[in-house]
Amino acid sequence: MRKALEEAAGKDGLAIHYVGVHGEWLALEGQRRNTTAYLIGNVLHAVQMTRVNLAAGLYAPLRVVLYESEAGGSVFEYDKPSSLFGQFDEPEIDAVAKILDDKLLALLSDVLQPT
Repeated sequence: MRKALEEAAGKDGLAIHYVGVHGEWLALEGQRRNTTAYLIGNVLHAVQMTRVNLAAGLYAPLRVVLYESEAGGSVFEYDKPSSLFGQFDEPEIDAVAKILDDKLLALLSDVLQPT
């Protein structure tokens, strides 16, 4: 099972667990926007943290929102994992959160590179 979870996380070490098409949902209000929310994470990292404090599951997987700015550009919004998980004041959780900081930044930087 561990090997399958590692493979699911891919080269970036993070997997998309859920996609919410918030921009499409705005059709209920008579508008549409280019806005999508993603739940992104790594089950193995989540296990490392929740075994220390089950409440860490509140923030794993992470949330990232991608939307079109008023100027027409793309914006990623997310809370830094070390900020979210820092509230637990647990060194083991802090160490994993730092890894997630780096992985998430690398992933988003890679996505934003021009093709």
